Amino acid sequence: MQYKNGASDNEAIKKKIRVAIEKSGLTKKEISAKMGVSPSTVAQYVSGKSLPDLKNFVKLCEVLHVRSADLLGLSVSDKGATVS
Repeated sequence: MQYKNGASDNEAIKKKIRVAIEKSGLTKKEISAKMGVSPSTVAQYVSGKSLPDLKNFVKLCEVLHVRSADLLGLSVSDKGATVS
């Protein structure tokens, strides 16, 4: 899927993850310790070189205190979810 700005799903999700990590105020080392992954793994998420698998995506959301829908670019309402 392409977004209005031309970004692909993966590019948009990578950007949202990077921004959420930067806004968290946590270091890569702190995030990695809480997730049980290496700091280099978190660095790959920040740089956009890779996306977390589903298990680590859920952990990342928990550590950053963000909703998965927000990182996926979904708007959730009573009528269902839409891509924003």
